[in-house]
Amino acid sequence: MSEALEEARRVDPKEVPPEARLVVARVQLRSPSRFVRAAAIGVLDEIVVADDASLATRALTLVARWADDAGDALTSLEADRLVALFGRERVVKVSPRVKDVARSLARIAGSKDDIALSEALGEAVRSAPELAPLHARARDILRGRFEAAPIEPPSPPPVGTAARRAFRWSEMLDVVVAMRDRAPARAARTLRALAEAIEAGEYLPAQVLGVAQAALTYDDDELREAAARLVRARLERASGGAPPRGYALLADTLASLGMAELSVAARRAAVVANEPGAAESLGTSLAREGWELAKAGNRVQAIEKLREAKAVLVGRKA
Repeated sequence: MSEALEEARRVDPKEVPPEARLVVARVQLRSPSRFVRAAAIGVLDEIVVADDASLATRALTLVARWADDAGDALTSLEADRLVALFGRERVVKVSPRVKDVARSLARIAGSKDDIALSEALGEAVRSAPELAPLHARARDILRGRFEAAPIEPPSPPPVGTAARRAFRWSEMLDVVVAMRDRAPARAARTLRALAEAIEAGEYLPAQVLGVAQAALTYDDDELREAAARLVRARLERASGGAPPRGYALLADTLASLGMAELSVAARRAAVVANEPGAAESLGTSLAREGWELAKAGNRVQAIEKLREAKAVLVGRKA
């Protein structure tokens, strides 16, 4: 992804066809710069108002998923671009509520205290009523309300996109409740279902990483294994969003559990997200791995790791 961002930086969107502009924008939405991300939203806006309806739909799907994953990281600059894009006549015809949803996202991201956040969430429910049960349950969980453990076999996910998305959110809350109630086997079973969904190509919100990160700190091998499987599935694809406290902390947690390879993958994600100290951490980790390989007599692999460590630490390709 780091290389893709550098490649995309050299492309002038005006000089390439719409299909290529969509690809460039997809990459640039992963940029750590809010200005680059805002420019990518502008490129997608142009695609949406153009004549190609199929390409416009793909652009809308891309930017909507990115907005979902942006969460608290959504800036006012990006929010303004989103509201403008989702307010286009063509977009409103497809989804009349989408502009109000974009405004709700902006208000949630800009909330400075619990009162403002509660009011913003209330506005979101008015824009998307299907969120109300999830919000109510999340509040109940935070208050410590008791939930009876399910006794029947888990139900299969619904077919419709919106219903399936709500179902996955509910499963994430199931994991939280199971961990709270000291039922790690139940939490592990649901985490495995979420991991299988990602492995099958299903789009899950970025917040699933936060749930997995919490599960990794739980003293239960089965639950940790399920959480690691989910993290691995998520990191194998270039996707937006990050754990609540960043990829670097996730990498440290994985390293502390002896999951070195997965820890390096998380450090790479932290570098792409431009998290503080991420490049130094990744470079040091790669260098350490390189010297260990050298001690073991794996000269070719050791040189490869050390060269990559140098490239990361110096900030350029070796």
